[in-house]
Amino acid sequence: MDSMDLKQLNKFIESMKGGSIKNYILEGLTSTLIDQGSIRLFESSRHQTRQITPHSHTYHLFCVVLSGGVFKKTWTLYEGEFGERSEADFKTDEFMLSTIEKTDKFGKYKKTNESVGRYFNRIAKFNTGNCYEIKQGEIHSIDFSKDAVVLVFQSPEVEEISQVIEPIYEGEVIETLITEDWMFLKQPKGEVEDE
Repeated sequence: MDSMDLKQLNKFIESMKGGSIKNYILEGLTSTLIDQGSIRLFESSRHQTRQITPHSHTYHLFCVVLSGGVFKKTWTLYEGEFGERSEADFKTDEFMLSTIEKTDKFGKYKKTNESVGRYFNRIAKFNTGNCYEIKQGEIHSIDFSKDAVVLVFQSPEVEEISQVIEPIYEGEVIETLITEDWMFLKQPKGEVEDE
């Protein structure tokens, strides 16, 4: 991690600060609780075989790759010219942009289809020691390497609604934003799942 990454991380953590205690044991030492937003750890124990549906978040993320690697795909609406055999025809595909709102059940969403557009993605690779950001509203998907470990700092919520894009094939939306019973299984604190 270079000094620029550390500056970005420090700036990001500023947005997560809660209450402070000045002169904490020593004069001039301030202790601040980081309680706005959250910190989580992603650990991948398998080779990723499916793509995560391109989506945005209601908050900003700052990520530090502790081991392994990730590919971050950032999806952008193409607003250029279309024409017979244009560059756009080769680099874009048709997607349905939908808004999603959280429901009372974790991992379940209320989805509202909004508009059809042609999107393309840019791919960036991040290895051990690299950092990357995901801004609120940025449509993205992540591919994790086997044994990837990523420390994620999550800002407080900025918006209530996020977005998702799903492919359109032969005029039909292919539903890729799905949740299954095996997803989002909560594990009691301190327990380690058998592999």
